[in-house]
Amino acid sequence: MADYVAILKKALGKHGDETPEKRTRIYASVRTMLAKKLEEYSPPPAAEAIATQMRSLEDAIASVERDYAKSLPETDPLAELEHIFSSIDRNKNQPSHTRQPAKAESAWPAPPAAKPESYQPAPPPAAKVEPSWQRATPAPSQPARADTPLPGMDA
Repeated sequence: MADYVAILKKALGKHGDETPEKRTRIYASVRTMLAKKLEEYSPPPAAEAIATQMRSLEDAIASVERDYAKSLPETDPLAELEHIFSSIDRNKNQPSHTRQPAKAESAWPAPPAAKPESYQPAPPPAAKVEPSWQRATPAPSQPARADTPLPGMDA
């Protein structure tokens, strides 16, 4: 029986990048490779022997993944937020973190008081003559008629 844990660790070390996606691809390729190797045996092994080998590989993959899970520090996003909020609470009474009192002054000067004026109706609008932007259409010119009949035409 092969030492699948050592084979997997060697394959992972060879590729260097140990992201979960990369490990998943490596595991898939090792599964495929093992299935091909088992099919190439002559005479082919019993189905029970193939299942045992595949189960051993899956156990080795689970073992390697547990090792990776142990080596990664447990980061809890909620714990990180709690740390941030507690540091804010600790520092809120420090001189550099105290709020400055708000000024009561307005940012804009007050507008002058409006004087009431007597009502005067607006003057009626003067009639405007606007220039025409269109050209005047020329009158159709009529050809001059000759009083003499043209040859070949009987009037």
